[in-house]
Amino acid sequence: MVIQRIQTLLLLIAAILVAVFCMTPVATEAASGADTVAVKHFISEAPVLLIVNILIAVLLVITIFMYKNIRQQMKVTLLCMVLIAASIVSSIFVLYNQWPGAEFFWFGGILLLCASLVFALGAYHGMNRDHKLLRSMDRLR
Repeated sequence: MVIQRIQTLLLLIAAILVAVFCMTPVATEAASGADTVAVKHFISEAPVLLIVNILIAVLLVITIFMYKNIRQQMKVTLLCMVLIAASIVSSIFVLYNQWPGAEFFWFGGILLLCASLVFALGAYHGMNRDHKLLRSMDRLR
């Protein structure tokens, strides 16, 4: 089986990155005592952010199966990109306010969302290219 549309693969990668973000630690706090272990903070400690990120991952997967209606697929992908951008900003806000003394995992946390935004943008670009190709073929008929 060959995936003929690259945006399907890009949407799948974006959904996987958002799902991985929900399960990875985003910050660690130094131990307060001599024999205590550093505390890792997960995004699940902020339930609203967790729900939004799960919703984003589900929407990205649903978008893959909307290939028959490319306009609607583009709209949902654009909505997902806006939600990912809002999640990035709100995650940074929550991280700085909820755990002020914590050290953040930029490469394991917020950067996963940034990478998923880039992949979703690439998928949107591929959908736009396909949409233009379909319109040009309709003019030729």
